[in-house]
Amino acid sequence: MRPKFAFADGDNSIGRILLAATLLCLPALRPMMAQTTCKFEDLGTLGGDTSMGHAINNNGQVVGVTSLGVPYDPQSMFGFLYSNGQMTVLRTLGGPYSNGLAINDYGQMVGAAATETAQKGTPVVFETNNTWNLTFPPHRPGEGGAGQANGINNNFHIVGAAQVKNLSVHAILWGKDLKVIDLGTFGGNTSTANGLNNRHQVVGAADLASGVSHAFLYDSKTKSMTDLGTLGGNSSSASAINDNGDIVGTAQKKNGQKHGFIYTGGKMWDLGTLGGNFSEALGINSTGQIVGDSTTSDGEQHAFLFVDGVMTDLGKFGADGIFNAGTGINDNGQVVGYAQVATGVTHAVICTLQGEER
Repeated sequence: MRPKFAFADGDNSIGRILLAATLLCLPALRPMMAQTTCKFEDLGTLGGDTSMGHAINNNGQVVGVTSLGVPYDPQSMFGFLYSNGQMTVLRTLGGPYSNGLAINDYGQMVGAAATETAQKGTPVVFETNNTWNLTFPPHRPGEGGAGQANGINNNFHIVGAAQVKNLSVHAILWGKDLKVIDLGTFGGNTSTANGLNNRHQVVGAADLASGVSHAFLYDSKTKSMTDLGTLGGNSSSASAINDNGDIVGTAQKKNGQKHGFIYTGGKMWDLGTLGGNFSEALGINSTGQIVGDSTTSDGEQHAFLFVDGVMTDLGKFGADGIFNAGTGINDNGQVVGYAQVATGVTHAVICTLQGEER
């Protein structure tokens, strides 16, 4: 089944009119217990207590972060790749930290890693047996260097954030041949790029001159940055974009609450919540299935799936656990994220969707 949020690559106008009509006919976007459920795979850890999954590609490979067992510091976290049922560590640059944040369909991975001298995260590319620095804008001696790479597409274009020469953090695009492009801001000091698609479009958040941050869409072909606005409040941030140009993220409402959104057809739509006062949309696949997390009426944090105007609670994890957040979804209906398992610790998990939405 093709969800209403997905459009053909050609003329999208009819599809977008249908989407608008669908949303406007709903009195509210309410959580609903649809027939969709999860078949879970607990990815475990590399010896420690904790792991979290951050991204999944169309081959089911996952990157994230995990703690290690003795003799490592239990507070130190290291990136991981999960592939073919095996979790392997992503190397640092000599420091005590790494984090796998994105992976493309070719298995190329990016994130952050600490160096031996600076002991802080810097944008990196991970390979099976190697980790290497991405270059970023020039700095005066002793300045800058901190940052992380948040996304990578199938063209080996990478986005993230890094300190620029005035020590502000700016959204960065590593484009063709890894040429460094500073995307700038809307007049403020800070910006970050959180995701990109395979059509030269980048999304993230950038400060206005007033200091508040708004979600943006950057088009690499036209070199233009568009302010996506908010849901009536002050701030917003975009998390992900699919190849249809549909964007998801989080925005503040007039009442101050922050809700997940989809931006499509030139308009931002409120996805609602699972009964609480907060939600965030973190991932969207090519068919328009959206995942994220939301508070429930009793204050718990649950993962959700949003399709066809319906937000479905995916929070049940086994008999006693909670699926807290879906951080990404691939085109095969596999949702990556993290769950509180029965022992109370947090583990990276894959939820393979079962039922109506498969």
